[in-house]
Amino acid sequence: MNSTEVRSYRNRSTDASTRRTLHVLNCSGPFIRSQNQLESIPNFTSMADRRKGDEYIISREEMELYKQNGYVHLKGVLSEEEINDLEKEFMAFIRREVEVEGRDFCDMSADYSKPIESFSIINIMLPSRHQDLAYWPVTKDTRTASFWLAIDNSTIENGCLHFVPGSHLEPDLRDHGSLHGNRDKSHTLSSNLSEKDMPKPAELSRGDVTVHHERILHGSGGNYSNSSWRRAWVIAFRSQETVKEERRRGFTHSHNDPLEVLNAVGKQS
Repeated sequence: MNSTEVRSYRNRSTDASTRRTLHVLNCSGPFIRSQNQLESIPNFTSMADRRKGDEYIISREEMELYKQNGYVHLKGVLSEEEINDLEKEFMAFIRREVEVEGRDFCDMSADYSKPIESFSIINIMLPSRHQDLAYWPVTKDTRTASFWLAIDNSTIENGCLHFVPGSHLEPDLRDHGSLHGNRDKSHTLSSNLSEKDMPKPAELSRGDVTVHHERILHGSGGNYSNSSWRRAWVIAFRSQETVKEERRRGFTHSHNDPLEVLNAVGKQS
């Protein structure tokens, strides 16, 4: 079965439209609240306590898990009605009813020469482990909250994400290499696990999200299910200044970016 992701990169002031606003209240992420506000956030005991109109409030425990592990699993962020709306948009993308330029509609398990009729996955890093920041220019402010929304139940069998808890705290990025030789042949980068790394699966229900740090080592597995897709919608929230600096360098998060720009990512300049 297929594993697909739709990716979007937004700055911090952009309205998330049909997606619920999440108060990501941690001191290492791009959405900061004052200490007084932090002290006012309770520990929730039910989903009804967490959803306030278009807002989803996270708990103190989840804040600490994010800071400690580099990611957090948030349950029931979107309702079934909201997921249905996104699913329609998603399938329009899969059917090529949404215009996608150049190489941005691709099977990232292979190089760009793979014909579309042979695609097994679409726009997803498989099965390589990587850190997101290795794909991006290292700017003055790299803080990113990447939201991975499950359109389908995401399980070990159908290739859910795995994270290496705490790897975001390492002072340097891991070494990454092109999975297929060079960035002109394939967009995909890969890094190796060390002996001490213990990847942890993040199994999600439809409508759940994980939020992860730009430096955490993570990746997804193959879909070995005979009955389920593993579709996901990914949005990375970042500061306006970071987005502007990336565009100044000619970097747009597209597979169509100039090769010299792509080869400069993951490096301090």
